[in-house]
Amino acid sequence: MREFGICERLNCELSSFDPSVNGLFEAIAVVEGREERGEDATIFIPFIERFAQFFQCEENCSSCSGFLYRVTQPTVGLRHSDDGYVRRSRLNKMLETGYKLQARRVLP
Repeated sequence: MREFGICERLNCELSSFDPSVNGLFEAIAVVEGREERGEDATIFIPFIERFAQFFQCEENCSSCSGFLYRVTQPTVGLRHSDDGYVRRSRLNKMLETGYKLQARRVLP
């Protein structure tokens, strides 16, 4: 498996904050639900593949040249209402989703 990173710049088209990423989280939940019920989930793979661009293997973001986060960030001690908590939680969710995509061979 290749190591990937996530961009967090708010104005970047490949940022984890792009509203379209919510569709990825929803699709993964549907896939996992179908798999748990023993149903075929391969029909959703083409939809999920379009989100692969958000999981970058370069040194910096290919869109904005910003830093790519590659490891989960601690949220202990942060209030749930803090921007830092929201940002880190979203990043962590993206990274966890990336590992799920790798397990499904959507990402290398």
